[in-house]
Amino acid sequence: MEGTLDRGLKEQALSSGVEILFNRRVETFEGPAIVGTGPKGADAVAIGITFQTGMKDQATAVLDDRIAPKGYAYLLVHQGEGTMVTVLYQEYRKEKEYFERMMKFFKEHVAMETRRRPRCFSGWIPLRCGGN
Repeated sequence: MEGTLDRGLKEQALSSGVEILFNRRVETFEGPAIVGTGPKGADAVAIGITFQTGMKDQATAVLDDRIAPKGYAYLLVHQGEGTMVTVLYQEYRKEKEYFERMMKFFKEHVAMETRRRPRCFSGWIPLRCGGN
């Protein structure tokens, strides 16, 4: 996304002559290289939105499998900055559907004000390894 750290690093790398390969398995290469394979699995997936708002400071949590299967959703507002997130522990591939359900829930149950400068994001929580 424009303005993100990842985009900035990508642009710097490309301007330095780095070749970036997406969606291809690299079997062999010559010279220096960084091979990023991405996650092999996840315990949870989070999808959310940050925004500016005139809403009062608050922290609201929701435990409802219709919004976040085996997980939770939350709305945090602090000094005009808001964050809404749904964290899924199942049904990862339906993340957009659960995101929309979360948005609808907060719109119906919380005095939502206009969200300015919205930025969506997502992430995953890696599988535990070695009991850590």
